[in-house]
Amino acid sequence: MPVYTLLKNSSKIKVPVNNIEQQFPESFKEKINNASMIVSVNILNQLDILICDYITKFNIYSDEEINAFRKIIQQKHIDLLSQNKSCIITDYEELNYDDNMQLVKNKPLVYIELPKSKNEKKWKWDFDLSKTYHKDYKTIFKVMAWEK
Repeated sequence: MPVYTLLKNSSKIKVPVNNIEQQFPESFKEKINNASMIVSVNILNQLDILICDYITKFNIYSDEEINAFRKIIQQKHIDLLSQNKSCIITDYEELNYDDNMQLVKNKPLVYIELPKSKNEKKWKWDFDLSKTYHKDYKTIFKVMAWEK
């Protein structure tokens, strides 16, 4: 079982992955359950970024451990959304192109298996063709939307 080390005041505290729990007040859970529709827009792939970028700086974790942590965070978000009354829209892959629009690299943004849906749409978003986001690349995101 992977164990994660959290840094706090220069000391290390080991926390087993299975101890990671969502912490919401009951009133929040009640609102989610009573909502007529929940829309998750461009957040699934962003929930883990700041946390994982931060802990990666300490060179304590392997890529496998970081990806396991990403999966937990993303899966908890999906699990929170109500069945049959949720819509999810997310970037799921980043594509980086050179000046000739030749694919140089791609990066997954979603690390979990996404729920199947009969109402699913996919498209590409020309996020940054001016090379502002990545100074060497034009960036396009693959996006999908579906009902849960």
